[in-house]
Amino acid sequence: FRAAVIARVVADVHRLGGLVSYNHPFGTTFEENEKPRTNEEQLKILLRNKADGADILEVGYRDRGGATLTDHLWLWDQLALAGLALVGVGVSDSHGGPDNRWSGSPNNFVSWIWAESATKRDLIAGLRAGRVFFGDIEHFDGTLDLVTAGARMGATVTTTAAEVELELEVDGLRGGERVLVIESGAVAATYPAPASRFRQVHRARLALGGGFVRCEVHDASGAIALSNPIHFRRP
Repeated sequence: FRAAVIARVVADVHRLGGLVSYNHPFGTTFEENEKPRTNEEQLKILLRNKADGADILEVGYRDRGGATLTDHLWLWDQLALAGLALVGVGVSDSHGGPDNRWSGSPNNFVSWIWAESATKRDLIAGLRAGRVFFGDIEHFDGTLDLVTAGARMGATVTTTAAEVELELEVDGLRGGERVLVIESGAVAATYPAPASRFRQVHRARLALGGGFVRCEVHDASGAIALSNPIHFRRP
């Protein structure tokens, strides 16, 4: 019954032009609880049901369902490597309560969408295209993007090349951060970002089956801003 209801709701949302998010994939328990499953077990669940047909995955949690940000990022990357590429977002999961209740919480991530306007239609279009970056609203209030061969963050690029060139674009930094490049789930490079405006050309090597590239901004506290990837596939 549960599977039938989910399938019907997801189909209705897609028919009406909307998107579906797979929320807190490790569970709904609050912070500092023991994680009920291993990362590998959770990966098998999402692959088995193809994330119930969802388009979006809640990734930006430092502590949710007993899982760390590292656990959430691992799950997201492994899903993409297995062929299930979901748009990643960051959230606070704060439902009502006092104003700014997320302040000081480990789960204070928000998502920013590159869109033509703030209308619902354009925001959904930005989400669908993966034109989203997310991060810690108390440590980051800038912009983040990736560019390669005329394509930007969120795109899927078909190429026969063994190596591709990307430009990392970050604005609004406080100075002293680091920008990490993640190639198909592994840290491939770390660049210092001493000024508020950061630009860096990075060359990424692709495996025989392709891969993906995303980036993260870190300060002394850890990851504070993360991009969605550009995916590369073979013809």
